[in-house]
Amino acid sequence: MKHLILMRHAKSSWDHPDLSDHDRPLNLRGRTDAPRMAEYIAAELPQIQKASISTSERTQETWSHIAAPCKVAEANLNLDARLYLAGIDDMIQVLREFDDADEVVFLLGHNPGTTMFANYFKGAGFANVPTAGVIHIELEAEHWSEVVLGGGTVQRAMFPRDLPT
Repeated sequence: MKHLILMRHAKSSWDHPDLSDHDRPLNLRGRTDAPRMAEYIAAELPQIQKASISTSERTQETWSHIAAPCKVAEANLNLDARLYLAGIDDMIQVLREFDDADEVVFLLGHNPGTTMFANYFKGAGFANVPTAGVIHIELEAEHWSEVVLGGGTVQRAMFPRDLPT
């Protein structure tokens, strides 16, 4: 059984209108929510073995708060330009490329793709995955190359507003 931990980047800043969308950093709330979500992931979800994240500044900054608490070495991280504003087809393709030796993988990207992708799996029904939202999906495939939309079940969803303060 394969496991996907799917996350939307933490809240980004709009304070610098001269920056491109790709280059926007996290705002204060994002820098607060990301470590809180990292603690949740590390304590409650299966151990991440490999991660693929968008190349945007805000996803990389979100990941910087996730990697250490979740004990994911830099060598197990892949920056993937396809995940920047990825659609469903891009996300499924990235998943299918993971090595079968890895049972638990992590995708970190953007909306609307994250919400649309999550909603293809059983037990979903998300109107919107908020910033820093995390969804754990147990997939029915034995091999990453066999992952199909709908071939899995949402096990847990956690959003920053749901964490204890």
